[in-house]
Amino acid sequence: MLARARHGKGAVLIATNGFESPDDRKQFYHSLDGAIGQRTASCANDAFELAIRSGNSGRYLCVLNPDTRGIREDSLSVAGNYRGSEDMGIGAGVPLPVGVRDGATHFKLRLHPGESTVIHLKP
Repeated sequence: MLARARHGKGAVLIATNGFESPDDRKQFYHSLDGAIGQRTASCANDAFELAIRSGNSGRYLCVLNPDTRGIREDSLSVAGNYRGSEDMGIGAGVPLPVGVRDGATHFKLRLHPGESTVIHLKP
């Protein structure tokens, strides 16, 4: 059983089964997303762990496949218009094809078990 109620400026979400079912977890993350607002970076299927960093040459998206046994592939979205992007995990950087729409940059990424990479996002 899952219940949600508004409380002050926020909301309370209660699950009697501890958010064990996929539907309950989906509601939990939906509530978090609503409280946070638009995420700077996200995956369509939440396959990767993501972190955004800024540096002298632009922004960097750090991506990790947390699965130690399986290859993961997902569509990623980063808020902002970045026409040039490079995968810095391979040598000096490999151009990464991206699409820009609705104020966000979109691309697909595939990582092997436990693999990580850094995507250099250039305006």
